Amino acid sequence: GLLTAATNGVASLGCERDTNAMVDDGNDIKERDDAVDRVGPASTRAWSAVGSLRGATIDKATGALAKLARRSPPAVTDALASALSGGAASAGLAELGIVYSKRGERSRIVPEPDSIRRGLQYACGVLRDCSEDGWIVKYPSGAAKAIDLIRSTVDVFSANGPHLTPTAHAVLLATVLSTYDVSARHVKYGEDDRLPSPPRDLSVALNRAMGSLLHGAGKRLLGAAYRYCIDQMRAHDSSHRSIYPFGKYVFADMSEARHEELGFGVPYDGWETASSLAAPLWCMHSLVNHTGWGGKAARLAATEHAEYACNTLMDCAKMASERGSCGEPGESPSRAVAWAAVNALTTVAGRGKGTPLSSRCCSRMAILPQSICEGLVSVDSCGSLFAGCCALLSCLLRRRTVELKRCSAMYTISCQYLLDAMRRWNARDIEERRARGDATEQAKEAEIEAAALSDDALTREWQRITAIEERESADAFARKMRVAATHMVPVYESANKGKLGTIYCQHLLADAITACTGSAVDAKATGASIGAPAERALKPGIFALMDSVGDREFQQLHMAFVSGQGGARRMILKKFIDEYRRTHKFDGKI
Repeated sequence: GLLTAATNGVASLGCERDTNAMVDDGNDIKERDDAVDRVGPASTRAWSAVGSLRGATIDKATGALAKLARRSPPAVTDALASALSGGAASAGLAELGIVYSKRGERSRIVPEPDSIRRGLQYACGVLRDCSEDGWIVKYPSGAAKAIDLIRSTVDVFSANGPHLTPTAHAVLLATVLSTYDVSARHVKYGEDDRLPSPPRDLSVALNRAMGSLLHGAGKRLLGAAYRYCIDQMRAHDSSHRSIYPFGKYVFADMSEARHEELGFGVPYDGWETASSLAAPLWCMHSLVNHTGWGGKAARLAATEHAEYACNTLMDCAKMASERGSCGEPGESPSRAVAWAAVNALTTVAGRGKGTPLSSRCCSRMAILPQSICEGLVSVDSCGSLFAGCCALLSCLLRRRTVELKRCSAMYTISCQYLLDAMRRWNARDIEERRARGDATEQAKEAEIEAAALSDDALTREWQRITAIEERESADAFARKMRVAATHMVPVYESANKGKLGTIYCQHLLADAITACTGSAVDAKATGASIGAPAERALKPGIFALMDSVGDREFQQLHMAFVSGQGGARRMILKKFIDEYRRTHKFDGKI
């Protein structure tokens, strides 16, 4: 009871900084002084009441319960989690007091070194067991409390010092990373095309702890973290290319009977590979995000390893788009791995001059959507990955203009592949609606024959129900296609004359006009259009391309649209030109 009351009392004081007392960049000295006068004395009084209680109760209880954590009943586990929570809250209170107290009072708030050492020892001890019956797997909420204690202790060191030694810093970072890895492998399956991740409480604690640890890390430790992520992703890529069923060419001449005899015919869902890649990709994403707000060490480490990291991420995304270790292309595991890799690549590409990359690396990123688009089988399941590819292309053209100067053709080809994916989605929807209509007609005829009702009354009822279902299905599909086309608009808006050139903007405009041409009669992968809803949503991007070309380019496009559906393409082009001049183009007249 005393332990629970102490924990709740410390937690009620709040270990989070008061956002109302924070100031922007320390520019307003008066607000800073007011915050110190308001928060400092209160935190000092609270620490004087809690500091001795931590050493007398919380640390002793944590040490006694940690010895029983390996094989303990739930009651002991809950008590240990409460003790760890109390230690984390007291450390957070100390950090709050150090930040907002006056210089003369800070020495009274610093926790005892022995207490800090014991807290880290107990927290790392309960997280050390990584087996199936360990704390991380069986008690994720308790593991989250241990991670919170590590994070709060690191924040205390960052606020007042002394700084962690490189070895201790590396050990704590490895503890956080291994905890994420063990939990993700145990979860195994992701949700909503995302990689497997720990439960919510543990995931939040790990993200906050990773941010605190990266904030004070040096160049050597950050470089080691980059190399760890790269090595792990390269190891999976090597397995994908060398071991069947991960590889495409190994045992290619073996008969199907021999395949089944050796067990290679068993389908592989890919979640095992996705769960093992969750921790490296999470760490890589944390590192590239830290580069934006980190110090000089973070920028130097990113500059040294960004090229190699981008190449490895692209190999990882390409591995996910092939049949093998990530399962079938277009399935949930492959989409999860590809989305995580593309998201990290977009962040690195958006750094611009702060993270230099070679033209070869940027050209590989520009052509990456080509291999990914082949696995985009449905707008229902691949919308987020499609949006990630569009964001990558837009970011490359806005932030890597110089690097893409000699490889603009790859950019246009990737845009064409994205449009082809939307055309396949629309063609597939048309075929599915036809199949549903045929099945509905057969069911209606069977019920009419079996029922004694009037043929006209039953037919009208079937028509009414079918119309409602078709309208709901069409509205849902149209909404998803509009969202996908909306993601394509920034890609076209980024391709202006100064960055991509008039000739490439003309090619992009021709591809867009071709994608808007088609009918339901020839609904094939290459014959259908993107559909009217997507066409309307894509219109701002098409108008942005028209801003980059002139009347001569319009005439050239009109002459080029001859064979095939040339007449329909000319009509679509004329319709867009008329609407562009009527509603979008500024001619200087008021």
